[in-house]
Amino acid sequence: MNHTKWTDKLLKSFNPCADGYDWYIANCRDKTEDTVEIINMLIAAEKLDWAAWTMARALSDKNKIRYAIYAAEQILGIFEEKYPNDKRPRLAIDAAKEYLKNPCELTKDAVKEAANAAYAGANAAAYSDYAAYAAARKKILAYGISLLSGSEA
Repeated sequence: MNHTKWTDKLLKSFNPCADGYDWYIANCRDKTEDTVEIINMLIAAEKLDWAAWTMARALSDKNKIRYAIYAAEQILGIFEEKYPNDKRPRLAIDAAKEYLKNPCELTKDAVKEAANAAYAGANAAAYSDYAAYAAARKKILAYGISLLSGSEA
């Protein structure tokens, strides 16, 4: 495994919310620096937003792109059901995949578009089918853990 070790100093550098910082102090400080373990603890505590926040700060740049693509794909069906004529998320996902194959200035904006597509899709999913959205979020976090652990390249 080759991933970031979570420390008090690192956490402070990301400007966490006060509640998240307090949770870290109570549950992790002086107990573990293992990012995957902390994310799993957050998931077990049903702190999925905080787990996703931690994940986004722990992944390498390339894996952040993979994570955004995967997240967008998981909720794409829910989004397209609600907005059947809006093809932007699907196009953004395809463009971000192209960027991973051929990173260049022409495809660079696609990464931001895929992240935006994941965010828009997540909002649509949360409002239209919260149970499906919650299940997808746990699956997305599990994929992120595989990226952090090096079991997915």
